[in-house]
Amino acid sequence: MMNNIPKQNIYKVPDAYFDKLTDDILSKNNDRKSRMIWARSMAASTALILSVGLYLFNSDINSPENFQDKMNSDINLYINSGYWSAEDALSLTENPNDILDQIISEEWSAYSNDDLESEFWY
Repeated sequence: MMNNIPKQNIYKVPDAYFDKLTDDILSKNNDRKSRMIWARSMAASTALILSVGLYLFNSDINSPENFQDKMNSDINLYINSGYWSAEDALSLTENPNDILDQIISEEWSAYSNDDLESEFWY
């Protein structure tokens, strides 16, 4: 049965196939590179647009008042959690006496002079 099959090469290469093969491969490679460059540039421009948009819409976060509020809340969180003591927080400042004076004035501002005198002279 196998002897009845003719032994011919049934596959045929198209004319000038190997002459055009390198040019076809290079053109496909160049197409991929141009698509990759286009995709990267689109991703970079999207990231730039998003970051500029976030900055403009959240510009009030960058204000010094909000920064100071954020710092105060972070310091209070560290102190309340026991990670820092009040002395640790005061050691971070240039002049801790100013902060202590401010704290004292805020706490004692609710009392009048008469209340304070009666408290000390009892």
